[in-house]
Amino acid sequence: MRNSFVQDLTLEAEKNPNIVLLSGDLGSNCLEVFWNKFPDRFFNCGIAEQNMMLVAAGLAMEGKKVFVYSIGNFDSLRVLEMIRNDICYMNLDVNIISVGAGLEYGKLGFSHHSTEDVSALRAMPNMSVFSPATAKEMKGVTKKMMETTSPCYVRLNKKSAGDFGSSACRVSEIISGTEVAFVASGAIVTEALAAAEILKSKGVSAGVYSFPVIKPRADKAILDISAKYKYIVAMEEHTVVGGFGSSVAEVLAENSAKCGFKMIGIQDEFAPLVGDRNHLRKQYGMDAESVAKAVLKALK
Repeated sequence: MRNSFVQDLTLEAEKNPNIVLLSGDLGSNCLEVFWNKFPDRFFNCGIAEQNMMLVAAGLAMEGKKVFVYSIGNFDSLRVLEMIRNDICYMNLDVNIISVGAGLEYGKLGFSHHSTEDVSALRAMPNMSVFSPATAKEMKGVTKKMMETTSPCYVRLNKKSAGDFGSSACRVSEIISGTEVAFVASGAIVTEALAAAEILKSKGVSAGVYSFPVIKPRADKAILDISAKYKYIVAMEEHTVVGGFGSSVAEVLAENSAKCGFKMIGIQDEFAPLVGDRNHLRKQYGMDAESVAKAVLKALK
């Protein structure tokens, strides 16, 4: 998925000489296709992410279309003040590519989890927030970034979660149902699909929807789903405080929607356990079996 993005970015750079790419001293295996072709437009800023964001802001102020690449928590939470003061406040054309969304780097421990980034970045004025699940969705996000000159934040996984989704950067109905709707953002949509199959075996009809865009909110899509289903389950590999699920809850509450609602994600706690993504999802109740069990309990 990230390789696909870098290839698409390289193609865009052939057409737009103002595109530049900054790295926080990582991504050698996937970024080399860009820096080999455009060595004068690639800058390894080292393990100095705060300075890297200031460099990005300066380049953007000089008319460059800037892409910044690093591990999720390093180019979001570590540099939050720089994003707020120097990029969002100035409404600059800086696109932050955050690899290792959620618990993808779970084996490296809590310091490498990206589980509060959406909450922090969604609160920033002028910032758009994306969480594509597949390479197809990422193509749509890349196109959107090329069309806008405002700041963007993208949660990117190493590999695509499948071949579903829309390249038009909009909500996609993956499975249609009649009773429960899973609305998911990012790679966790695979657990939603598996949970829908479990519910089907229990006689519950569930639909699954993928949301590659978190901000701006997809109000109309959320309300259309709420009108069709009696229960909505928002899923994200992120804290439930202030993230994608919270944005869905905002829409439902503001419009007095008549459906039931549940958020699946990391509760208001840190995730100190070490392990791969599948292990951690199970530990924190985000795997398909745990989700299906929680939904069945809620429906009763």
